Amino acid sequence: MKQRIITGFVFALAMAASVIPGYWSIWPPVVLIVVVALIISTEITTALRHCGLRPCFPMVIAGSLLCLLPLAVRYVQPRQSASLIQSAVSLSITLFALLVFMAAGSIIRLLIDGPLAFPDAIATGASIVYIAFPLTCAITMLSHLDGGWLWLIIGLSAPWVSDTFAFFSGSLFGRHLIVPSLSPKKTLEGSIGGIVGSMLSQLQIFYLFRHFLSSSSVLLATSLLFALFSGLLLSIASQLGDWLASGFKRYCSIKDFGHILPGHGGLLDRFDSAFFTLPMTMLLAILFQFIGS
Repeated sequence: MKQRIITGFVFALAMAASVIPGYWSIWPPVVLIVVVALIISTEITTALRHCGLRPCFPMVIAGSLLCLLPLAVRYVQPRQSASLIQSAVSLSITLFALLVFMAAGSIIRLLIDGPLAFPDAIATGASIVYIAFPLTCAITMLSHLDGGWLWLIIGLSAPWVSDTFAFFSGSLFGRHLIVPSLSPKKTLEGSIGGIVGSMLSQLQIFYLFRHFLSSSSVLLATSLLFALFSGLLLSIASQLGDWLASGFKRYCSIKDFGHILPGHGGLLDRFDSAFFTLPMTMLLAILFQFIGS
């Protein structure tokens, strides 16, 4: 437990040191995102090999770095006031590139080992999308959306808030298991507690920073209703990401995705929920700016 607490504290400091400077410069969070992409690419391919699959590692690495394409769009076409259009352009270009890389990575594996390697080909393509798409959403928020830095913090912190409230409510009131085949300790009461805690957290954030989150003024009542809606969706997304990762680890017969964080496992063990909350946050950010426009 002591090692887990120390690692968690150091990890939190490292995250803060990378994300907080993003208020002044986009590059510290971008460096963090690149490091996350590279490390998690290694962790996923290693985990897949535990269950007999052999994804094309170079293509997974290259595909994960496609998350940087929104930056290229930003500098080719400098950011203007129509940030929603810029975001749509960035996501469209990146999704097209992801599809190309997913197909290329899958076909390369088939060309090397023949049709019997079809599961490996699917694993290659799925790994690229799983890693690159949420990180693309993170960089798109940073580079194109008003208040993108705060939206990024919301996306990264939402799993921690939901998990914390779920843990305490599950410990105190948990009686009914919710997904015993995937995670035998998760309870319905804990899940509900996570949702309630997430909604309360978003209520505070939107009350304090609603004008920073959108370039246009939004009525307080509308902002708070949107906060409750956001907290609900973010907690659900966080829990779905956690359940998917739990099923993945059980299928591969591993306890953790790695050992880079002693007491916590691999980096993906910390980002599995964020890989679902980041796209959800991107969607919410666009919707909120549309409401305020």
